Amino acid sequence: MSDKRFWVRRPFDYAGEELDRGQIIELKGARNDEKLIRLGYVQERDRNGSFKECGVCFKRFVGEAERNSHAEMRHSDRYHGMTAEEKEAAMEDEVDRVEKRLDRDAPLYFDKTEASRTAGEGSTVIRTAKEIIGGSKRKEIDRAAQKRAKAQTGRVRSKSKPAAGRVARSAGR
Repeated sequence: MSDKRFWVRRPFDYAGEELDRGQIIELKGARNDEKLIRLGYVQERDRNGSFKECGVCFKRFVGEAERNSHAEMRHSDRYHGMTAEEKEAAMEDEVDRVEKRLDRDAPLYFDKTEASRTAGEGSTVIRTAKEIIGGSKRKEIDRAAQKRAKAQTGRVRSKSKPAAGRVARSAGR
C-alpha cells in the first residue's frame, strides 16, 4: 500500500501515532487498513497533490485550515493560566464541539459495516411480543400488571370521565 497516500478524515491513533484531521499519511499495511478506508476514516489522495507543512513537527496536511487546526491543538498552550477544573471543563467542551463538527463534515460510513452488509439476508427475524410470549401467557402478565397497579394506587383503572357532549349529573338535581 506504500504507493498510495491518504488523508485523515477523522482523527484516530494509527501505529502508536495520533493522527489529526487533514494529515497526509501512508498506510503501513496493517490488518485493519481496509476498514479505515471502507468506513471513511481515511480517503485516498493524489500522490503528487499540494500540501501544507507544519513548521514545528513537519507533518503534512491537505490544506492550510487543517494545518492551523493541528498547530493550535498540538503546539500551543491553550489552557495556560486555568485551574485544573477550568481546564477539564474547557477540554470537555472542546471535545463535544469537535465531535459535532466531525459528524457534520466527515461522517463515518456506517452503512458499509459488516453488520449492515449482512442485514436482510434472512439472519434477522422480527417477532411481536405476543408471538414471543404467547396469547395465554400474555393475559397472565397483564393480570399481574393490573394487580401491581392496584396495590400501588388503590385502583386498576382511572375514573371514567363523562362522555363528550354529556353533562355529569350533580347530586342536587
